[in-house]
Amino acid sequence: MIEVLLHAYYIAKKDVREYYMKPATVSWGLLFPVVFTAAFLVKRGVYSAWVAPGLLALSVFFSSTSMTGSSIMFERRFGSFERLLLFPTRLVSIALGKSFGGIVFGLIAFFISLSVVLPLIGAPPANMALLLLATLLAAVHSASFGLLLAFAVKDPTRIMTTFNMVRLPMIFLSGIIIPLTAMPPPLRALAYLMPLTYSAELMRYAYLGASETPPLASATLMAAETLLFLYLSARAIRRTLE
Repeated sequence: MIEVLLHAYYIAKKDVREYYMKPATVSWGLLFPVVFTAAFLVKRGVYSAWVAPGLLALSVFFSSTSMTGSSIMFERRFGSFERLLLFPTRLVSIALGKSFGGIVFGLIAFFISLSVVLPLIGAPPANMALLLLATLLAAVHSASFGLLLAFAVKDPTRIMTTFNMVRLPMIFLSGIIIPLTAMPPPLRALAYLMPLTYSAELMRYAYLGASETPPLASATLMAAETLLFLYLSARAIRRTLE
């Protein structure tokens, strides 16, 4: 287990050094979620604590998925990912290593967005410790989803385009801006199929002490989906060896 984590650490370290500081990655991974958070609160004049946790979840989601997908996009595009597979390491180490960078940047995006949200709404979280735990789970969950989505796209040049096609509708269909109870039944059913919904609901419970979805159900589903995403990603990596 220690060897698996050590290999994953070095893979993540390499990705951060070589891929994560590129302008396109930084803009979509950090600047977009933070700017969107500030612009939504200021432009719309919505200084409501109900909106805050959803925007924080969105920041974590966009940053984690963008950073996870970017390294895979560059390596698959230029053929260096195949060289990584030649190293004597387990596929789970590769999957975890590709996720670690996304997790770290997701947490960074959360703290930057939180520093924007708190002065504007003037309402601190009801349970900061629970919010931090929810954020960590959301970052892991989002990074694993980004990992799977990156390997699901056959053409590496279209990874980020596909990411945005999948992620942008989630802004309006995951209970971030519109409450789940206010959605028509078909859209509400669709919302419960989206990974971002459960991150937003869990962080909303931690921030406000109340949410539409029970917190234990949200956390359980996120943990189960994370394991599923990592398993499917490992299978996708294995297929590249065949």
